[in-house]
Amino acid sequence: MGVHVPYWQETDPARTGLLPEVFREGFNFNDYGHYLWNEPLMFVQDSKNEYHSGQGFSLIEIEQGKLPGISCSEANQLNAMRELFSEARIKLGYVEVRSIDGLLPEYRYAASAFWLGILYSDIARKEVFKLLGSLSANNRQELFNSSIRLGLKAQGCHLNLKTVAQRLLEVAESELKSRGFGEEKLLEPLKINLASGHNPASILLERFRKDWNGDITQVIRETIQ
Repeated sequence: MGVHVPYWQETDPARTGLLPEVFREGFNFNDYGHYLWNEPLMFVQDSKNEYHSGQGFSLIEIEQGKLPGISCSEANQLNAMRELFSEARIKLGYVEVRSIDGLLPEYRYAASAFWLGILYSDIARKEVFKLLGSLSANNRQELFNSSIRLGLKAQGCHLNLKTVAQRLLEVAESELKSRGFGEEKLLEPLKINLASGHNPASILLERFRKDWNGDITQVIRETIQ
């Protein structure tokens, strides 16, 4: 039986989640731009930078004059980028990974170091494709949904997420070491989590249930650091 998709993913399925399109063979920056150009906007800005409802129009429809007083200005092109809430999205000068939102500083540094080790290395990227590249869209979504609920305990499509995470962490660490800047030391929180089988959310849940006796105020104090 499949895992129910979390409420965040139900906010707007066209804007959230994994964006199956990006896994298509040959998908590139032009394709990403085309996607943004055709996605309905929630809000737009006029020539005075005042905000208005996008009324469900896309940039291409705005270019066609379907939203009077609004143009495909640089501001509205940026709005199209900002109004996409997929698990990874391109912003100006960087890639934003949604799973890093709200984490404590040490995890943010660890995640940044991990992705640096993966994305900047041909060897690491090939390892990712070796482990996950053969997944179908449905299998990828199933594993993703399971990971949200079960963290490192998630399994699916003949994959154990903890095993995958361990291998990718090893590759990321190796590639960071080869850079020679000492960035691999930032990965320590991830090593601790893998050793215990926990992730930040499961650690928080355990403390909520055991250490804090179900006191939600303690969770709030912990997460506003």
